[in-house]
Amino acid sequence: MAQFDVYPNPNPAYRSTWPWVVDVQHETLSSLQTRLTIPLAQANPANQGLPKRLFPRLEFQGASYTLLAQVAAPVHISRLKSPQGTLRQRRAEIQASLDAVMAGV
Repeated sequence: MAQFDVYPNPNPAYRSTWPWVVDVQHETLSSLQTRLTIPLAQANPANQGLPKRLFPRLEFQGASYTLLAQVAAPVHISRLKSPQGTLRQRRAEIQASLDAVMAGV
């Protein structure tokens, strides 16, 4: 498991709304049995007015998604199956979104 890997949402109740989750937990905490994840929601034109720092729009597998850092949640590692890609190249935007949630900056 690597930071910024993207997995199918393991929660069937939310999978249609949030199809993917991004692992944002640093590798130094790899001994823990959970990973902190942030869901990706299908980008919606109605949400274009949202603050981009808090809700960055990210492309993944040819589709546009909105990162929802305010609903980050831990997921047990046994529920995260094979990663389907990475958003490592968008690290700065993901980190800025977490900073906006945690520090208001």
